[in-house]
Amino acid sequence: MGKKQIDNPDIEALSRFEDRKVLEILTAFGDDLSRRRHTILFFYRHKTDCGTDPAIFDPIIAEAAALGFTVVSHRSDAVIVEGHKLVDPENLEALSTWAEDIADSANVHFDGWECAMDEEPEPN
Repeated sequence: MGKKQIDNPDIEALSRFEDRKVLEILTAFGDDLSRRRHTILFFYRHKTDCGTDPAIFDPIIAEAAALGFTVVSHRSDAVIVEGHKLVDPENLEALSTWAEDIADSANVHFDGWECAMDEEPEPN
């Protein structure tokens, strides 16, 4: 499948370069950003943090649960959460801002997100 030309001002307006690039790739392959998809967020301790108490991630887990995420992995050095979310520009901007803010408040690192491609068209 060939790439499509991207001409979406909503994607171009995203403040995070990484978010823009992922959405450009998804739309280049015809992905429908208006559909929810499996989405994963990654939070890690800072490399200089030698702590071992996994409770540092408790505020992230609690807030993520309130947003409909579930915990995939919770270790002393990381927490990974997943859910079915919209990754259109508006929702992704809000999600990335939330993830960065909650990571900052917990003094951990938000390493980013990933999502599944929307490969199956919705039935008519």
